[in-house]
Amino acid sequence: MSDGSSIPHRQLGRLLREAREAAGISMKAASASLEWSIAKMYRVEAGTAPLRTPDITTMCALYEVAPEMQDLLIKLAREGKEGAWWHTYGAALPSWFELYVGMEAYAMRLRRYDAGIIPGLLQTAEYAEELMRRVESFTDEEIAAKVAIRLERQRIFDRRRPAPPKVEILLDEVALRRPLRRRDDWRQQLIHIQQMAARPMVSVQVLPICVPPDPMLSAGSFTVMDFYPVGMRTPDPSTIYYEGMTGALYIDRPEEVDTYLHRWNRLNREAMSPQGSADFISGLIKENE
Repeated sequence: MSDGSSIPHRQLGRLLREAREAAGISMKAASASLEWSIAKMYRVEAGTAPLRTPDITTMCALYEVAPEMQDLLIKLAREGKEGAWWHTYGAALPSWFELYVGMEAYAMRLRRYDAGIIPGLLQTAEYAEELMRRVESFTDEEIAAKVAIRLERQRIFDRRRPAPPKVEILLDEVALRRPLRRRDDWRQQLIHIQQMAARPMVSVQVLPICVPPDPMLSAGSFTVMDFYPVGMRTPDPSTIYYEGMTGALYIDRPEEVDTYLHRWNRLNREAMSPQGSADFISGLIKENE
């Protein structure tokens, strides 16, 4: 979706579907009353079709929606149309990652496991730049834009609306043993992780390299995203983000999400405590003085 964050659109579509179902109106009957095609109804309820205020007013009248809920639906439609910061980066942000950035910006809780590198939310500019320079096809301009995106994403820690998310990161010790070329840059990266982990809403735990081989470690990095509820309604379902070299998977089927949550909990039990992790990182900082 190119005209705003996907989250307000998804919430708007879900709430409109729930309102229609609560009113006992079939999709076919609603489409006939609204003089829309069934295909458009599907797009509206999936959150992929833009809606104007008159459209929402008409639907609310048909579904007999309470005034306060109608106000919320109109607000969501307006939020979805507002340009988001990441749209200014154009081609520097792949379309499959743009969706993730939009979801991350609205998340209530983020749980991230990283196997081999420091996750983007904890990277310094120097770390991000060196990482990007490993991709030979990137130009200097593309690298600068991608580094800027990494740093911009980190503003979620200081946002006001919605409240900053609770961020829990499981970081493999291997990532903390793979330094940057410049020793001082690497030390500053370790200090940055230490400072971020000291924030009330951030937890960083290190998975020791001595943990025995486990098939669960071979699937790679992933993020579990949980979202705020809308009004008095239930929140969007928890979503798993799993990234590859040229694309990403977004998983929200409960049984599949449960598989990842089981893996998360298992790794969490194997990891050092937050305080033990902080002490471990402090030791690495001293080693790089």
